[in-house]
Amino acid sequence: MNTMTEPATTAITIACEIARLPVDLISASIARTGPQDACRAAVVSPIFCTAADSDVVWNCFLPSNLPLPALGELSPPVPSRKALFMRLSDGPVLLADGLTILKEPLLFTSKFYAVCDSRMTD
Repeated sequence: MNTMTEPATTAITIACEIARLPVDLISASIARTGPQDACRAAVVSPIFCTAADSDVVWNCFLPSNLPLPALGELSPPVPSRKALFMRLSDGPVLLADGLTILKEPLLFTSKFYAVCDSRMTD
């Protein structure tokens, strides 16, 4: 038997075994990591990509105190929780009311909210 092919064969066998795991289990595992690890996991295999891109995973990375307007008032609307995370990570976001700016540094602990002066005079 050729020992050069044994590690490759073993790796293929392990990969096939991992692919048999339920996507929900993989998602739950990835959700316990962080955004960067989820992105890395997405390139492992198609099943990992499905799990890593799921809303279950990205809900865990979004702050629990995210204001409700941020979820429904973004223009254009975001198609997934991952897209919402990425959008908020890019920089300040002007909500659809045109007056509220949401800046959510998701990889850090500080938060910043701003309301335009015209809203305060109503």
